[in-house]
Amino acid sequence: MKILVWNAGSSSQKSCLYEITGKNLPIEPPKPILEAAIDWTANHDYGLIKIAVNGVEKEVRMNSGKRQSGISKML
Repeated sequence: MKILVWNAGSSSQKSCLYEITGKNLPIEPPKPILEAAIDWTANHDYGLIKIAVNGVEKEVRMNSGKRQSGISKML
């Protein structure tokens, strides 16, 4: 089963995607298979998107007027 955790604040959005396998919940939390965050306070002209998929990280600058587009890139 895959579980998406989403935290949307006024100046940032964060998300993590987890995969739970087996019949029982794990004792320790699993590492996320995807992590993403947007910080709209990094600069007045742009937001900074950080995405990590299976440990590979990428940063993208997003025009501050395109918040919906930035959020859709996180997913």
